[in-house]
Amino acid sequence: DAIKGAPGGDDPHALWIDPANPRRMVMGADQGPAITVDGGASWTPWYTMPNGEFYFVSTDSQFPYRIYAAQQDSGTVSILSRGDFGAIRPQDWYPVSGYEQGHIFSDPLNPRYVYSHGGGHVIVRYDRVTGQSGPVFTPAPDDRFGPRPGMDLSPKDPAWMFVGSQFVYASNDRVTWTRISGDLAARTDRATPGAPFGNNGTITAIAASPLDANLLWVGTSNGMVHVTRDRGRTWTKVSPPRLSTDAALTVWTMEASSHDAGVAYVGAIDISDTRGPALFMTRDFGATWTEINGGLPKDGPTRAVREDPSEASLMYAATQRGVYVSFDRGGQWQPLQLNLPPAPVNDLTVHGDDLI
Repeated sequence: DAIKGAPGGDDPHALWIDPANPRRMVMGADQGPAITVDGGASWTPWYTMPNGEFYFVSTDSQFPYRIYAAQQDSGTVSILSRGDFGAIRPQDWYPVSGYEQGHIFSDPLNPRYVYSHGGGHVIVRYDRVTGQSGPVFTPAPDDRFGPRPGMDLSPKDPAWMFVGSQFVYASNDRVTWTRISGDLAARTDRATPGAPFGNNGTITAIAASPLDANLLWVGTSNGMVHVTRDRGRTWTKVSPPRLSTDAALTVWTMEASSHDAGVAYVGAIDISDTRGPALFMTRDFGATWTEINGGLPKDGPTRAVREDPSEASLMYAATQRGVYVSFDRGGQWQPLQLNLPPAPVNDLTVHGDDLI
């Protein structure tokens, strides 16, 4: 018989039973741990512990600034970076629309609005004044979406928003959308075992350049990278060689440099957990690539690589084993754990002097 389940929305993964007292159990689920001391007759609620499985993180420009992220099976958060009472308290955060692995962005032109990837692969706008939300982008019938479609706002021209299926869509009014690419995720040269769309993939990462409003980078679930330097009129396939041939690697994040328009970074994940780190850097708009994995654990899959906007040589990596830092633009990495538990880190972002 089930002893823990709906209506809590549970997604359990592990159960520990006290060998000295089997009525005492701890269940691990997407929402966090739940504890029973009476054989499952009652359980502690999820909200007793401040944890969750977050995917992508972003910030806005308010003061104090707010942090945005979606989490697995537990909704979304918009949370103050600093509270008024010496700690971040319940009144310092609220949920915004969004769905699990999706991106969330506050509108830089009007912080009243927050945009996110919602269930059903729509793009949703949340109005923080009214508390209402509704779709501003709805996919076409032939669009392919994975669980974490690429999405970005242009740092150089913040009116522009981009979202990816197998195509890139662009909008500068958050209402009308234009397809600005062909299918960037179709390939026949590499078998992808178990892929939901066969060898065809989906766009998983979009990075708009902070230096050039026309420069856009795109990565896909089946290991391809494309770049446009004229906001979608022409695209060039520039995949790193290893990423292009290894079917176990998929693009998780892309980063467009704040210091040099020709520089970009790819953070790839190893879906088989057998390949180890896979971070890549280009200095020439993708014509050539360098692997920047020195010092990272050989058995530690990677997620994201981020460049410090104030110092080009300072970089941060999010990995399966925790956070790493490089002081020579990825030439060598070292741990940046401090008091952070050895847990998977999916994303990082920099806001001023803060690393989130």
